Amino acid sequence: MAFVHTSTEAHFGLVEQLLFAGIHVLVDKPLAPLLIAMVMACASTWIEATLAEAQGGPRLAICDEAWRLLRQPALLARMQSQWKLSRGLGIANLMIIHRLSDLEAVGAADSEARALALGLLADCSTKIIYQQESSEAPRTAEVFGLSVTERNELPDVQRGEGLW
Repeated sequence: MAFVHTSTEAHFGLVEQLLFAGIHVLVDKPLAPLLIAMVMACASTWIEATLAEAQGGPRLAICDEAWRLLRQPALLARMQSQWKLSRGLGIANLMIIHRLSDLEAVGAADSEARALALGLLADCSTKIIYQQESSEAPRTAEVFGLSVTERNELPDVQRGEGLW
């Protein structure tokens, strides 16, 4: 793995091709987990149908704040299916979580949900690690096979830098 600095000023002309399901407005509402599950179940169905269109060409499916969706078994199963079928669908999946413990917090230790969540990480061929809290660095280093030097750098990674 190596540290890579990327510009934080990148601009892309993809707005007209962007599908966005923003659940941020639901976060502070009563029954937020239930509302999020319902909205994302509907949105996921629509997004999957759009991604499955043959004439769509190569696409990037980004799941930001994935820790919220991983809590819902049905959404987790849909994510696994999308990951497994991605090559045939012509999509690349990007899952954004804050820390490895987000995946390890899904379900009970020996549950199917936990295995599915950790399986998503295993199915990713490229992993980018940004700044991690000191308490997260040892587990992150263990799972990703980082050197002691890389582990020690994780709490000090700056904005725009990542360990690939």
